Amino acid sequence: MSNAQKVALVTGSASGLGLALANELVKRNYRVIGLGRKKPENVAEKDFIVCDLSDPAAVENIPAMVAARTDQLDLLVNNAGFGGYAAWEELPAAELRRMFEVDFFAPVRLAQQMLPLLAASRGGIINIASVAGISPVPCMGAYSAVKAALKRFSQTLRAEASLQGIRVITVCPGRISTGFSS
Repeated sequence: MSNAQKVALVTGSASGLGLALANELVKRNYRVIGLGRKKPENVAEKDFIVCDLSDPAAVENIPAMVAARTDQLDLLVNNAGFGGYAAWEELPAAELRRMFEVDFFAPVRLAQQMLPLLAASRGGIINIASVAGISPVPCMGAYSAVKAALKRFSQTLRAEASLQGIRVITVCPGRISTGFSS
């Protein structure tokens, strides 16, 4: 790896939007370290971290796994997430907790953990929220709530991290054909 090559950690990069983002970063000469529940067959071990973001203990181990692969980080892309369709009265508490673990708490914890590396590189964080976090969607209340929380976290982190030269961007896409709804 040349000193000029930047390094990105992309969660949820095994499929969908995360895979598309990882592929685009590779085209832009980034070394991408992917993260997800299952390593794709065509990705080298050194370039992927298997981790279930719904497990807080597993999230705590990610910095060590990144450090085993690189000593720099220029970009953190918090993309992993899932949603569901259910009215509030039908939503199981366990599903709501899992959604918040994956879609909110894991990105918050990863950002906290990676701030020193990102400050050293004057890098950036991209948090993938959703238009549902801006304009709530009936029968997707949990997803709307968690993405609104991620958006607010990003806004406050942006102000704090800018003091260390770290840029924070929130992307709020609408419907994308990624298999999310299937």
